[in-house]
Amino acid sequence: MQTPPGRYGPGPCRGGYRLGGIRAHGKKVVNALGNAVKNVDNLSQALSELSNLHAYNLRVDPVNFKLLSQCFQVVLAVHLGKEYSPEIHSAMDKFLAAVASVLAEKYR
Repeated sequence: MQTPPGRYGPGPCRGGYRLGGIRAHGKKVVNALGNAVKNVDNLSQALSELSNLHAYNLRVDPVNFKLLSQCFQVVLAVHLGKEYSPEIHSAMDKFLAAVASVLAEKYR
């Protein structure tokens, strides 16, 4: 089933979402996380534009940042298996919580 171009772009529709647009957004998310890793000592500055975009333009509910963090944890655990140690889980949880907090700070 083809859907007209929209927020998530053209492409086959599954469950109301256009797959090409979701893949493109996924790449943006991964790139933003890479930027956060490179700038872990100054997350607020590194993610400021992204925080503004989500708070003022897209108006994303900030709860979704925490939910996405949890989804990343599950994906990492599934793909890494035993290599995803409690120490790595704890470090990733701390990092993703910090990213989610910075992205949500413009809502306050």
